Amino acid sequence: MKKTIYLICFSLLGLGSVSCQKEKAMEIASYGEAIAFTARTPETKGVAPLNDLGDLAIQDFSVSAWYSPEGEEFGSDSKYYISNHRFGTLDGGTTWQGISKDGDTKSSAPVYYPLSGSLSFFSYAPFIEITEDSSVHIIDKPDPAITSQLTDYLSGSPLINYKPETDLRKQVDFVAASPVLNWEKENGLVPLSFSNHLTTRLRFYCNYTGTLNAEEEIFVTSIQLTNIIGSEYLYFTLEGDQMGYKWCDSISPEDGTANMPLVSYRISNDEIDEDDLNPARLVNTKLSTPTDASHPNFLFVNDTQEGKMYVLPQSFSPRDGEHDETSDPTLFLTYQIRNSEGVAVEENILKYDLRGTEAWRTGETVSYKITIGVAARKELYVTTVAINDWIDAENTQEPAELLY
Repeated sequence: MKKTIYLICFSLLGLGSVSCQKEKAMEIASYGEAIAFTARTPETKGVAPLNDLGDLAIQDFSVSAWYSPEGEEFGSDSKYYISNHRFGTLDGGTTWQGISKDGDTKSSAPVYYPLSGSLSFFSYAPFIEITEDSSVHIIDKPDPAITSQLTDYLSGSPLINYKPETDLRKQVDFVAASPVLNWEKENGLVPLSFSNHLTTRLRFYCNYTGTLNAEEEIFVTSIQLTNIIGSEYLYFTLEGDQMGYKWCDSISPEDGTANMPLVSYRISNDEIDEDDLNPARLVNTKLSTPTDASHPNFLFVNDTQEGKMYVLPQSFSPRDGEHDETSDPTLFLTYQIRNSEGVAVEENILKYDLRGTEAWRTGETVSYKITIGVAARKELYVTTVAINDWIDAENTQEPAELLY
């Protein structure tokens, strides 16, 4: 089997964290009333999707809190109270309190209000245990040299360094709640709203143009993205009287520079190798019988739980000007021509430069329609990019195809 790498010809239509001092949660005389939440969630997809309150209760979410003395409000002088504590329910109800988990066994681990003063809460879901290698790190006292560069940063609030898993089988749809500030125990259940998707979902649709030789068939075997930003800060914001959160793709969580950490994502229909750092699965890779009604003549090739891809929102620099091909964001597509016995007689790797293409924005789905030119066996066309809002788990909105 011969293997050739070709340049894609296309027409486009369509955190190791920065150093910070980890402050121990302060010890404050507590009141015999447990902190409890009521939560509203979006419908999301991912591993163990957060489709409703019951699913969130099963998955649990993370809470960090800061203490302000009576008569004071949250700010940079507030004291660190709890960090990344797991909240959930033991009975699948709609009220969440602190819990612990040992394997599949959950037990109560409440956190109590202070005797006086107020608490300010910062939360994300699903809960992720923080270890050296985990996809989440919370920076509870971020460096002012970093926060001074963050537009609308809520002074005193933590940064979350998030890294989507490069093993797509482990990816989750990451969500956060708007901050709740200066909450006193007399106010009752703390209202949290997990109301926005924070990642971008990628979909790939493939077909081909040209005529195959007699009894030949074409199969997509791999799609790989390289030099993709793989770690960003999520920070909490205050714009006027509106609180929320934003991503920062200009300050590296690794060293505080503008050199963002880059990763690769790969989806294939190969047998999963234990040594493969990016295993995921393609389906519908035989391109002779397109079936997807919403994308006529294209096959949706990563519609499996192990092939779903969630990436950090990011924009791509223009194609003109100086650039380094070794760090350019690039899509590689590998396909095989197979004979009637299913034996690959040819394999080609096609390359598509993502510079200057549509940005990946927060909470949106980006669908790439990819056409392989098999006559010359060296061309690939990205004919459309469809972008639609990611409203819920089964978004029925017709994609608005953006033509370029």
